[in-house]
Amino acid sequence: MRNDRTAPRRAFVQIAAPAVLAAAMALSPAWAQQGPGGGMGQGQGMGQGMGRGMGGGGMGQGMAARVDAMDTNGDGVISLDEAAAWHQSVFDTMDSNGDGQLTKDEYMSVRFAFGPGGGQGPRAAQMAQRKEARFTAADTNKDGRLSKDEFMTSGKSRFAAADYNKDGRVTPAEFAASRNF
Repeated sequence: MRNDRTAPRRAFVQIAAPAVLAAAMALSPAWAQQGPGGGMGQGQGMGQGMGRGMGGGGMGQGMAARVDAMDTNGDGVISLDEAAAWHQSVFDTMDSNGDGQLTKDEYMSVRFAFGPGGGQGPRAAQMAQRKEARFTAADTNKDGRLSKDEFMTSGKSRFAAADYNKDGRVTPAEFAASRNF
């Protein structure tokens, strides 16, 4: 259970994370590149990412911030409704031309920086390949675009896969272990 000291940070993350992501998408492609602070944009941006992960010390700051941003009711877990709302906001942010569909370029242009050197090197290339594979899998009608329905269905499937104990909620541990949510 969270204590009262985390409430201001959680409220900030819930408001600021989508706003920062939307602002980065609205700016030129140069601003959407890796910034000096390890995040997206020219400052600290979306944070340092996943940290060391499950095998090396638990969730990093970026992953914890993402869980907090999704957990809008503050109960410490992500419900299907909370995940759907998050995926809706991500879709709306990615849909830079507002046509209700995502091209592969729109989908691939939003990325999170993962630790030192995030966005560069073999790890970044591996993550880009995984993201491209998720796009291809989500494009069920194979038209080279993701409709909102395809995107949301994919998000719902990823939620179900991350919900290891099938209780309808994704805990921070399940979120960290899934690495595909």
